[in-house]
Amino acid sequence: MLILAGVSLNAIIGDNGILTQAIKAKELSNISSEREILELKLVETQMDENGKNQAKLGEALSEVSVIKGDWKNVIVGDQIYKDGWYLLEKGDYISEEYGEAKNNWLINYDTGKIIELEEGKYTVASANASGAIVDETLKLNIDPSNMQDQAKWGDNVHYYGGDESEESGIKGTEIKFDGVDDYLKIENVNIDKNNGFTFEFYIEFYGEGALVLGKTKFNEDGTPNKYISAFRMSCGFNALRACLSNYPQCGSDVSEEYIYDGANGHWLRFTDIVMNSGEKNYVSLSVDFENCEIKAYQDGILKKTTTCSKDYLDLCDDLFDLNLPFTVGLQVHNGKPTFSSFDMYACRLYGRILSDEEIKANYVATKSYHDALSGS
Repeated sequence: MLILAGVSLNAIIGDNGILTQAIKAKELSNISSEREILELKLVETQMDENGKNQAKLGEALSEVSVIKGDWKNVIVGDQIYKDGWYLLEKGDYISEEYGEAKNNWLINYDTGKIIELEEGKYTVASANASGAIVDETLKLNIDPSNMQDQAKWGDNVHYYGGDESEESGIKGTEIKFDGVDDYLKIENVNIDKNNGFTFEFYIEFYGEGALVLGKTKFNEDGTPNKYISAFRMSCGFNALRACLSNYPQCGSDVSEEYIYDGANGHWLRFTDIVMNSGEKNYVSLSVDFENCEIKAYQDGILKKTTTCSKDYLDLCDDLFDLNLPFTVGLQVHNGKPTFSSFDMYACRLYGRILSDEEIKANYVATKSYHDALSGS
């Protein structure tokens, strides 16, 4: 009897049960009927001469513009929807008879196309945000949309050395680091070993290479201390390099990606990521302490997954020291500070590991936004 009861229950509420299928059918019915209503509204609008008397559903999308303050794009994967498209989101008003939209839609009244947007699978870029992911784990957020407003870069983020009267500083759609005294300082960043982190940047460097992210000790007067930080990440020398620990007894388990650089400790060199001076480089790096994995991405595509020894990652104490700020563009080498020369278009530090899909979405949103603003 118990077996029969179990079988009967599963037939009713299981994944393929009667009740489950009925719920799915109802959802499909709602989607179908809502689509039909939108199609009817679309036809009515097209029949109305120039849409004079028939209000269009949704918010009009448009090209990225520095001057236009209310532009908006929708990004789905690699596809960017703008001029000619309208965005109708869940909760938006459709009609008195139907009420509010239960789904998300893109509508093109010129071509007659209607596209349903899957929840969480699209991003909206606007005059206030590129569409890159913003959540509570975002510690540093230099985005094309907030480049001119340092207050929006994050708590305790400071930019030093830039001067509008010089070649360096915030210049329209980029920050120019002159290699003389420019750097970013990000204080009180809490990186949780259980969550890992993701760092991504969109820059063009000059010369052999540039230190992009590191940990630096400062004196009481604010000058960099004669201290070599254990955590450093640099680009150049035709590859991305990351040095997470100074301890010589630990290193990557992947021998072709591991090099020992004397007193500077162990560097992981991602030769699959080719980075050249004078070219724009979009790179993301995620560090998973739990699984001892470091993933490197270029242009939103995963290029290499490196497995490191647990000892190596466990000894990255500097990463978790709140008294040591992160710096961008500055390192102490051979007892003196050195600065890097590059143009920065975007830079983010997350206190968690972004998924492949999230990294891809950030790349598409950021690059398309910056390139449209700069005309490149």
